[in-house]
Amino acid sequence: MLRFLRRYWPVIPIMVVFAAAVLQEWSNKTTPQPPLSAAASQVPALAASPPIPPAEIQQAQSANSAPPQQKVTPPSSGWDWDAEDTIAVFTGLTFFVFMGQLWQMSRTNQHFRVTERAYVKMSHFSPGVSFVQNMGAPHAILAIRVRNFGHTPAHVTDVYVGSLITSAGEGLLHPPEYPSIEGREIGAAFLVADDEFIHRVDFGLTHADHTAVINGAADLYIIGYVDYRDKFGQIHRGAYARIYDPGIDEPPANVAGLEAFENRNNLTIVSEPRYNDDFPIG
Repeated sequence: MLRFLRRYWPVIPIMVVFAAAVLQEWSNKTTPQPPLSAAASQVPALAASPPIPPAEIQQAQSANSAPPQQKVTPPSSGWDWDAEDTIAVFTGLTFFVFMGQLWQMSRTNQHFRVTERAYVKMSHFSPGVSFVQNMGAPHAILAIRVRNFGHTPAHVTDVYVGSLITSAGEGLLHPPEYPSIEGREIGAAFLVADDEFIHRVDFGLTHADHTAVINGAADLYIIGYVDYRDKFGQIHRGAYARIYDPGIDEPPANVAGLEAFENRNNLTIVSEPRYNDDFPIG
């Protein structure tokens, strides 16, 4: 309701004036007018007239002694159609047409915002997660692509990518829980249509967690999001979540499968709600 009033506030005075005009017209037509009395209907003589002969005086007195005849008027229905009523109806129809045009303009504006706004999403490069040894400890590294797939520019205000290790088949929390932005680096960028940047991440693992993930005893999730503001001022969050599939990293048994192995993708999409989505925030 508040959004409607903010958008269409100029129409409110027009509605009030139109309603007041209709009520005033109805009041004027339905208020009965009192009949004029016989005394009030007689106009007093303003100047002296010449003497009247006695015969004429007697004839006039006899005529005045007869009961006056009153004009009988048919009962009124309370509404007599005239040109003003036609104008009022035409004004009302014009007003409703105007309101319909405003409604259609609102729908067109909403459709334009949905189809033309920015859509910033996250994806990863092949092979997905790579495990390396750094200072004797295992690390999981990957490169994330942040790209604007929409038609208008976007201001990226935050990028987060993290890892989560759970028991095999345990799944994720609902709804998603992300750490606070306090105390960590915040990614920011300006992306025009089809523009992108690379966000590289490195996660340290314990030897026990690494062994459990490789053997399938534990699940490794890569979760994150990108927050961005479109050109219309709305802030959105593009969520990202993948799960590591260790079977994809098993080398092929023959040379024929080497090309497919080089282009492999060991991160598959998580199907839990809200983990891969685009929705407004703030």
